[in-house]
Amino acid sequence: MLFELKKLVGGLLMPQSMILLGMVVALTLMLAGKRKSASAALVFSIALLYSLSIHPVADALLAPIEREHPAFESQRVDLVVVLGGYHASDDSIPTLAQLSSYSLFRLLEGVRIYDANPYSRLVFSGFASADKVPHALVMKQAAISLGVPENDIITESRPRDTDDEARLLRPILEGKRFALVTSASHMTRAVRIFRHYHLSPIPAPTEFLSKPAQPCDWKCALPQTSALQKSERAIYEYLGRAVLILKQALTSD
Repeated sequence: MLFELKKLVGGLLMPQSMILLGMVVALTLMLAGKRKSASAALVFSIALLYSLSIHPVADALLAPIEREHPAFESQRVDLVVVLGGYHASDDSIPTLAQLSSYSLFRLLEGVRIYDANPYSRLVFSGFASADKVPHALVMKQAAISLGVPENDIITESRPRDTDDEARLLRPILEGKRFALVTSASHMTRAVRIFRHYHLSPIPAPTEFLSKPAQPCDWKCALPQTSALQKSERAIYEYLGRAVLILKQALTSD
């Protein structure tokens, strides 16, 4: 119940939900005859939608949190831990095609590090949620399709979030050198959670969505859905960090 509530509240706080709520408020105020308040709510919603939908704003929000950890280089590791993402099971298409884009990024980076570390093993995690197959098992099959031997793969199908992943994987990670693979925007929060369980991950960020600052022309002023998605990713992560800091402060001795 707590997990579902967290997801619901998080979804309501996302930009698109807040913008839609602002427009509903504007319509309600308009019907109530409060035209000035309605106009203000509508203008605010449109301005917020526009600003979050242009790449300069989206990159300014996302780049700082994506660049907090350098890309994984040539460190030697015993295990490569690939954090869970999302997939949609469909037996009519290849396993790789069932993965979301960010899960595919994580998988490929995990396999790359595994290939560079002889005798290492891959660790996949993630539960089934509403799907019929746990995410960890889909990632395993995808890795096998890329040539990873089945005996070199460990799966943990119970974790529902990053805290579960750190807690449930702790027994096999203690005392080991391991790379932690996740999206660049999620890396700092993931590292903090794993360290909370007295583990020492080596960050291996992937899926860098923000672009380096570049000269801007008139196209920068055009709203795009890809920019809005980046803004949402950044805001989701900022909210996640705030919740984590609060949670750890309340549970610390």
